[in-house]
Amino acid sequence: MRIAATFEADLVSDEDLPDWFLELYARANLPFNAWPFWRQWVVSVAAMMGFQLWLPLRMMGMPPPAAEVTGPTHS
Repeated sequence: MRIAATFEADLVSDEDLPDWFLELYARANLPFNAWPFWRQWVVSVAAMMGFQLWLPLRMMGMPPPAAEVTGPTHS
């Protein structure tokens, strides 16, 4: 069985956020924030199709850091 979906997440801030921060957030933090919603959706869709599916409560692991994502340097 393969279930695919696209989710959209909005990061709201009173300040302009630099591109390097948005890229880092998207790779490192966003997957952990979105996981509970993804998990609930996948389990619900599978149940509607008659499948009993179990996914971990927490997302395990972390995406590898991207070499091209760099923030400001401090001297």
